Amino acid sequence: MTTDRQFPTTIWEGISSARKGDARELDLLLGRYRAPITGFLRWKGSTEHEAEDLAQEVLLRVSQPGFLQKVDPSKGRFRSLLLAVTRHVISEHARHENAERRGGSARVLHESEMAETTANLYEQAAAPSADDSVFDQLWVSELVARALHGLEEDANARSTPVAAAFRLKYLEGLTQEQVAERLGCTVFNAKNYVYYGKLKFKQKLLESIKAYCTTPEEFDLEVRRLAPYWKGDDA
Repeated sequence: MTTDRQFPTTIWEGISSARKGDARELDLLLGRYRAPITGFLRWKGSTEHEAEDLAQEVLLRVSQPGFLQKVDPSKGRFRSLLLAVTRHVISEHARHENAERRGGSARVLHESEMAETTANLYEQAAAPSADDSVFDQLWVSELVARALHGLEEDANARSTPVAAAFRLKYLEGLTQEQVAERLGCTVFNAKNYVYYGKLKFKQKLLESIKAYCTTPEEFDLEVRRLAPYWKGDDA
């Protein structure tokens, strides 16, 4: 991979703005991670309602100024830290439920205590876990959904059926001939639409990954790490 790529806007710039009190940037930052966190909680056995509540608790903790001030890109991916926070919230929730069954109650952490746990959470995030691959897969699903949305926006703006062709071929599994029939065009044109849709989708997906990296080396590593969870050259 080349090393001359620029990374003008990354997730860490969003975190920096959120630290300074930019509420809109904080909402955007946390909104990007809500679906993977909720999906992970469901995978861990939470009900839909419970997963929504626990995901909100995770995002509430991450949004605390004291927590954000301790977030450090040199210590690892923000996504890994979020997973560690999520596991921490799951453990606390289990302790709280056990305490209630015994007739007691679990102590609620104060904001300062949330911030103090960050260092320990970094240590947990650095340790390999079976949960990592699950959360990575859920994260890729979020990136894919975002890439598809971007592809559709571009296609609508240009009045071209490339997004529709891409969906028909790779999401519905239709043949080129069936895509042509659905779009009402020749097979030759259908193949072109699918081809350009595939190129634009992959570009959008890589741009999404790039937005969460700070260096070309980190980008290359992240692409390799996440590649097993998308369709690669077949998408």
